Order: sequence, then C-alpha cells, then structure tokens
Amino acid sequence: MKTLLKNLSKITIVVILLISAWFVKTARWEGYGGENWKEQFSSDDAKGYYSYLPQFFIRHDLNKQNPDLPYVNKTEKGYVNKYFIGTPIFWSPFFGAAYTYTKLRGQPSDGYSAPFKKMISIAALFWLCISLICLSETLRMLGFSDAVSAFTLLLITLGTNLFYYAVLEPTMSHLYSFTALSALLCFGMKYFSTGRKLFLVISTLAFVLGVLIRPTNIVWMVCLLPFLAGSFSAFREKMLNRSVLLIVIPITLLFIFFQCGVYYLETGHWFLRTYAGEGFYFFHPHFLKVLFGFQKGWYIYTPLAAVAMTGLIPLYRQNKTAFWSFLAVLVLFTYTIAAWWSWVFADSFGHRAFIDLYPMVAILLAYALTFIPGIIIRKVKFLSEIDSRFLLRAACCLCLGINMIQTYQFYQHILHYNSMDWNRYKYVFLKTAPRYVNSLGGCVDIQPYSTQTPQPIYHSENSFGNSLPGWTTLAVTSFNGKPALHFRGEEYGASLEIPADTTLSASKKLFARISLTRYEAERNSSSGVLLVANIQNAKNAHEFYNAFPINDEPADREGDLTTFHYTLEIPGFKDKSSKLILYIWNQKMQDFYITDMKVEIDRIFP
Repeated sequence: MKTLLKNLSKITIVVILLISAWFVKTARWEGYGGENWKEQFSSDDAKGYYSYLPQFFIRHDLNKQNPDLPYVNKTEKGYVNKYFIGTPIFWSPFFGAAYTYTKLRGQPSDGYSAPFKKMISIAALFWLCISLICLSETLRMLGFSDAVSAFTLLLITLGTNLFYYAVLEPTMSHLYSFTALSALLCFGMKYFSTGRKLFLVISTLAFVLGVLIRPTNIVWMVCLLPFLAGSFSAFREKMLNRSVLLIVIPITLLFIFFQCGVYYLETGHWFLRTYAGEGFYFFHPHFLKVLFGFQKGWYIYTPLAAVAMTGLIPLYRQNKTAFWSFLAVLVLFTYTIAAWWSWVFADSFGHRAFIDLYPMVAILLAYALTFIPGIIIRKVKFLSEIDSRFLLRAACCLCLGINMIQTYQFYQHILHYNSMDWNRYKYVFLKTAPRYVNSLGGCVDIQPYSTQTPQPIYHSENSFGNSLPGWTTLAVTSFNGKPALHFRGEEYGASLEIPADTTLSASKKLFARISLTRYEAERNSSSGVLLVANIQNAKNAHEFYNAFPINDEPADREGDLTTFHYTLEIPGFKDKSSKLILYIWNQKMQDFYITDMKVEIDRIFP
C-alpha cells in the first residue's frame, strides 16, 4: 500500500492514458459507424496545420499553395499557409512513422490514408503523456504531496476541455501549447535549481516551440520566467550571462529560420504577415464574455478553472514573485484573447484558447487543494479541516462530472458549436437523451475583422404584403389580419436572390444580419425548418453554402410567435455573375407561418 501511495501520480497518468486511448479507439476512430477517423482533418485549422507535412515531405511543393483553400491567405508577396509550423513539428516524427509503415505495407503514402490520420491520435496521446509527466515533476518540485499531484493531474485532464482536444479533436494546436508550457515549467525550474545546461537546452526548445505554435505565447512565457527562477535576481544571474546566451540565442534563431524558411519556400520572401485580414481590437476587448458568457465563457464551460483561481490566494501569501508572474500571465492572456476579432475562437467546445495555460492552472489548482481548506476553517468556524477538504474535493469532482457530460454533449451535437446563449444552455443543461441531439439552431457568427467601419450595402425587409425585388414568395395568406407566408406542404416558400453588383463582387468579406418572425400553431411544428445561405456562380456551382435550423431551441408552448436574429459571415463573390440566395427550406413539409423577414448586409474591410 505504501508503494502504491508513493507512485500515485504515475498510476494516475497510466489510468488517464488508458481512458484516453479507449476513447480514441471507440469515438475518434470507430465513432459514427466506424467512419469518424476519416474526419480527423475536418476543420480548417487542422487542414492548415497538417498540410505542411505532405506538401514538404511527400510532394515537395510548398510554393504551390492553392488560393481557394480556407487556410491560404493572399499577401503582398504571394499565397501562403497562414498557420505556423509549431504544431506540425510535434507531428512530424509520427508522420514519418506512418509514411514508413505505408511504404513497407505497399499502401497509399499520400499522407491522408488511415495510418496517417490515426497516427495523429497516437501523437496526441504521446504528447499528453509527456505533458503529464512534466507537470507531475513540476508539482513535486513545488512541494505538493503525491496525492495532491495525482488528483490535480486527473482534474486538469478529465475536468477540462483538454480531454476533448487531446482525444476527440487532436488536430488543434492547444494540446501542443500545453505540452510546450508543461516542459518549460518542468525543465526551466530544473535549470534554475541545478544550473545544468541540458535542462537549459530542453527548456529553450520548449519555449521556442511554444512560440512557433502561437507567436503570442511569447508574452506569457516570458512573464513566467521570474517564477521559474524563484526571483528576479536569480533570473538575472542565471540567464543574463554569455555562456547561457550562447545556447539560447542559436537555438532560438535556428527555429525562427525554420519558420522564415517555410515562408521563403512558399513565396521567395523570408518575412511575411500571414494572418492577413485578421487582427485585434485592443480598445474593445470582450473580457466578460470570454470569461462568463454563455457563448464560449471559460468559467461556464470549464467551471474547474474558477475553482483553480482560488489558488491565487495562498500563492500570494507564500510566493509573491510567483503570484505576480501568474497574475500578469492571466491578465495579459485574457486581454489578448478578448481583443482578438474572433474572441470565441470559432467553432469549439468551451473556450479552447485557455488550454494553452492549463499547466499554470494545474499549479493553482494544487495550491487550492492544499491550502484553501485551511483558509476556509479560519473563516467558517463550524467547519473542520476534514469537512472543508471534503467540500472542496467534492466541488472539483462535480466540475469534472459536468465537464465529461458537456464533452459528451458537444461530441453528440447537443451543445451548439458556435451559437450558445443562456436560453440554449438552459434548455440542454446536462441533457443527454437522443431528442436533444441537433435540437439547437440559429447562427451567431462573429463579425469579421474590419480595419474600417463596415459599410451597409444591402437592405430588404419583407412583410409579404407587396412584391419586392429579388423575392419569390408562395402561399401568402393572412395571419392576425396581416399578410404572412403559410408553409403547409410547401418545401420552398420564400427565397431572396441577390445578384452580384460592383460592391458585392469587389468585397472580400460580407456580414449579414437576418431576422424573421415565425409562428407555430402547434408546438415545434417548424422544428426541421432550415434557413439556407448559398452563393452560386453562373454554372450553379456552390461557392458557399450554410444551412441551419431557424429555431434557436424547441418551443416550450403552443401558439409560439417568436422573432429570431441571426448573424452570418459570408465570403465575397468570386465571380461577377455569382448570386447570393437566401431561402427557407421546409424539408419536412411542416405547418407554420412566417410573418416578417429582414436582411441586411455589410461590406467588411479586412
């Protein structure tokens, strides 16, 4: 038993990996009828990160970027993959293993067959293992008991959206930022405590790779250096000298050369701004929404993070250098995320950006688990230390349970990928029954980044009393004494066609605000109805297609009259003969009314 308790952290890591491996096999690979492995690179981010590997190692054609791909941006120097090379560097050994395996087996070696896609999941499990080992060692060096370390590792993995992005969507960059920071904390502390140059090399590699994953990581990684050293004076002593700089600077320059070399192979130029058309609104950050909003709020979808923040209290009392380092990281990181134009970070489970900081959150959680019970009993006299420890651990286990349920909900399309709000959240809270699958609708896209005030270029409002340019309406009838569309057996009863004009065809991005008022005589009699936005060229080929249910959530009463509001990002027309068609698709031939519909379109200046 004593041996077991002494190795509790190691056992916990093994258990976490076994649980993760089981979900990789049953959900990531064999889910959705055994076809889910084919969707490994379904997101634009995943496609962009991964494309470096087959392009560079198999096809040798980095200079042939396809401008029609969503992750390829046009710069003044040419077309370039906007993503950085840090994430594919983490994948490259496993890509090589898959390539060797397929060659030996005589299988397709194009980079996109089953062995390649499945190997990414294996890579994620490997780096998750490395992260947890580093994190365990960091907690040990900070003096936490093995029991606290083991519980912390379990919570930070299974109690947060790290589990989802390590197991079910391992092609996003956040797990690898988590790995880089875990290694930096572990080996950085080892270097400052021992002075060994090997630890300096490893921590420098972790630092540089973290920056190559996401360049903004440099800000909070630098802020953590005083914490790693123990004090500002120790940092100056062990970092600002010639022997150290002769190691740190060449490693840093080498990896910067790799990134710039990729730019050169793509365009013939060494330095580029690849995120063209995207940027920050530094004077209009969405602080409260990022932390507490029901669309993606960190504390809403990862309540364990709120518990971990209480660890700042004992951290301040015991190590003020660490406290100010951590506080600076939290504030700067949150501010940067909140000021980014897409502060929700697109379609995601919870706020995935904060996963990058979870090694630091784990340290705060360990402080909370160790010291907060003692603070509680000094403030609440009727509680014993045993009671307070039990309550805190119970709260953590509750957060873990909520996270696992919400992970299941997101995987099963019960939680909406981008359009959650209080009403939707309340409707599906902890619900797992099949009837809640795909029950939420609507669309709440974030307005794209614009360097100027968006320009209104189109407006049309139809109450269906008169014919209007571009509109096609059927089955006009009367509702409460006013004209309305009565969908009763009609599959397509209302459409708006907007042909390209000079402004539309010249716009790179558009942003539509759409509203409609819907009446259901019987409860949920429009539950299968979609609003479709479709850009077609002269050959009726799709340039853009988006369809979503018109109802935000199922109605809770009969005779429901509700106005819905949608926001939709639309790409610019690729051809002067293209047209945007907005229409209501009554695919189940249901019975309902539409009494009003309004469409406004703005031109965005990226």
